[in-house]
Amino acid sequence: MQQVSRFSNELSFLKPAFEQFSKNLEQYGKAFKWKELPHYFNERATISFLQAACWQSGLISMEEYLTKKYVGDQENDGRCDLYVCQKKGTRTIELEAKQRLLVPKTRDGTINGWFISGDLDASKNQGADLQASLTFVMPRLPVSKKVTEKDYLQLVQNAVNLAMESGIHAVHFWNPPEAWQHKEIPRNGEERCRWPGLLSLIRLVKLDKNGKTRVAPNTLSSPINLT
Repeated sequence: MQQVSRFSNELSFLKPAFEQFSKNLEQYGKAFKWKELPHYFNERATISFLQAACWQSGLISMEEYLTKKYVGDQENDGRCDLYVCQKKGTRTIELEAKQRLLVPKTRDGTINGWFISGDLDASKNQGADLQASLTFVMPRLPVSKKVTEKDYLQLVQNAVNLAMESGIHAVHFWNPPEAWQHKEIPRNGEERCRWPGLLSLIRLVKLDKNGKTRVAPNTLSSPINLT
């Protein structure tokens, strides 16, 4: 399996960009003969691959830009990770991105906390039709643990299931077979690990009449099976 991509109707305009995103990641891997992986670095680098994909797929996009942030009636200066709009159409969206490390012992509560943190940041934006959190989930598997590909997919499947249970509007999973063969020491100097893929999760948010952050309606409902 190379890719799973599911988008709600509201976010369908982003699907071509995420499909191109996978192609960009693949091109990078091939250019370095899979001895260096594009998602190994950090959130900012990953966003750059997606932002390029937006332009390549016919959208307009800007990353890490100055904007206004709102908490209740309070207005502050801040930055947003990614803005995307259609060239021909009315859809505009602001995305707040977080890149998270998924390891075999990551707790469900930790994963759910990732979504909540992203949602709170996304709800501070008011400069587009849609506001969303974008969570890049990067699995990291220590070689010594002898985690199988089946174990790996079950680990990612659990993250997808938790997202579906709490409400999610887009799921995109890039899973190149070549990346499974790559083993590298993490930047913090821990033991050698595999970095086999990248899961992207988007959740639309809105503020209720009391100013509380809520998951927007029309989430994905059909089961998504990675295994």
